[in-house]
Amino acid sequence: MDGFLFTNTAYVDDGDSVIVRIPANLEQVEDLFIVFEQQLGLPEYFGKNWDALSDSLRDLSWVSKHTVVLIHRGRTFIDDALWIVYLDVLRECIENWEKDEEHSIVAVFPESCRDEVGRLTRVEKRAASGGSG
Repeated sequence: MDGFLFTNTAYVDDGDSVIVRIPANLEQVEDLFIVFEQQLGLPEYFGKNWDALSDSLRDLSWVSKHTVVLIHRGRTFIDDALWIVYLDVLRECIENWEKDEEHSIVAVFPESCRDEVGRLTRVEKRAASGGSG
C-alpha cells in the first residue's frame, strides 16, 4: 500500500497542490473519469479508459502545480473488480513519480478503508503473478 495515505485528518493544501475529491460508491468507471475531467482538467485528448487515465496521471505536464492530491471520501467503487483496477492504476502512477521530479501524486483514503484497500491490492498482486492465494 505504498503511496497511499490513510487518515481521518483533513489534508492541508500547501498552496502548490491540485485537490481532486473522489466520491465514494461510484457505480460506473465513467463517473470517475468525469470527476477527473472536471476537477483535474484532464487534457482534451483523454480517451476515457483506464489506459488513458494512467497515461494522464503519469504525464501531468498540463498541471501547473507540483502535487496532485486525490482525496477519496470512502470506497471508490461498489464493485470490487473496478476498485481493484483503479487501485492498481493509482499505485503504478504514484510509483512512476520520484520525489525529486516535477510532480507527485498523493492518494488519501479514510482510515476506515485501510484494511479493504490492503485486501484488494493483495488480490490484484496475486492475480498478476498467477497465484491463487
